[in-house]
Amino acid sequence: MKNKKLSFSLMPLLIGIIMLFAFMPDAMLFISGKKIDLNTAKQSEFSGKAAVEGEIFYPLECFAIYEETRTNYGIPTGKTETYYYLVANFDEDTLMKYLEEDEDYDEYYVVFSTSNKTLKSKLDGLINEWNIIFENGDYSNGLPDGIQITGKLAAQPSDDDYIKYRDECCDYQGLSLSDVADKRIVDGKITSLALVLTLIGFALIALGAYLIFRLIKGSRRPKDDFTSFDDTSDNSTGSSDAYPLPSAQVQQDMNDMGSADELKQLRAKLNTGEITQDEYDAKLRELLK
Repeated sequence: MKNKKLSFSLMPLLIGIIMLFAFMPDAMLFISGKKIDLNTAKQSEFSGKAAVEGEIFYPLECFAIYEETRTNYGIPTGKTETYYYLVANFDEDTLMKYLEEDEDYDEYYVVFSTSNKTLKSKLDGLINEWNIIFENGDYSNGLPDGIQITGKLAAQPSDDDYIKYRDECCDYQGLSLSDVADKRIVDGKITSLALVLTLIGFALIALGAYLIFRLIKGSRRPKDDFTSFDDTSDNSTGSSDAYPLPSAQVQQDMNDMGSADELKQLRAKLNTGEITQDEYDAKLRELLK
């Protein structure tokens, strides 16, 4: 029984901790309101914690795919694929100024990751449109439309295979690692839902801690404590033999005489040691006169 109570008490505590780890970072971003624009931010800004928005106008290629198995209570339930793209920071306006007015701009590249297959299809389609333009050498009919994205900054994976594929992509595109921002953009919108789920996590932790406290407190309660009793109850069913009690008839007579409260106080004093047994007997006789 105690093990079941402990498991019941630990459940909200553990769920609350998991929710904090999962949602608190996004909640802090939502509260801070820090946001950078892919197309206007400097490369040095891709080193902290921030939400990101902007337009992917020129994606170079999808250089890596990470496959992760989803589990439910230890049972595999499916797989999630995350796609890693190397994208340029500039948008159409910036590129046209460079092409037509020979205006310099701060060009760099960022890794963008997404598990959204619809977004992946759009990015792959945009890459194909650019390849056609490069093959024909003609952009007089206009340039492809960019793709609006939202996300947050996160560290790039440290996996050896990921690093190998990223570096090979940079070599193929004629880029150095210094041209690539330190952190990547993880696809996803930061909303108030993260804050709500974080608050629920705190509430579950508080509930779990309270239940555990009650369980510990209950287990430390002495088993031989004297229980309270009704002064008008039958003495034959009393739960304590700490001191002699008047018979039921005598207690009823004392209730009729209005002495029940005095008897209760007298018993309490005897129980706490304020008076001796002889003093108790003497005062009891006085009450019975």
